[in-house]
Amino acid sequence: MIPELDKDSPARPVKSGRATLSALQRAIGLLARREHSRQELREKLLQRGHVETEVEDALRQLIDKGLQSEERFAGSLARTRMAKSLLDANWTRIIDRIRQLGVQYGRTVKRIDRWYPS
Repeated sequence: MIPELDKDSPARPVKSGRATLSALQRAIGLLARREHSRQELREKLLQRGHVETEVEDALRQLIDKGLQSEERFAGSLARTRMAKSLLDANWTRIIDRIRQLGVQYGRTVKRIDRWYPS
């Protein structure tokens, strides 16, 4: 179905029969995609035109229900950065770093054949 056009501004479709989302619903939708910090959620909700009191109330509810957590966000960010750094590094640098850590912690690192039976 094609949305109706507003006569005053023909370039913008009218949201006919479609309810606008509350700040809480929109925040849950954002969190469904990935973890966000409280500040990120706050900024995104304010950019989308939600009132500051509604945004703060929604964030408080999310934290109380355990749907938003700064600890989970930090862990997610760390994992993402670790994965990116591994992708950016070449295999030789990764092996060298493992060897350095082995020496640092008093361990011996042995290279095994890729067809080593496990």
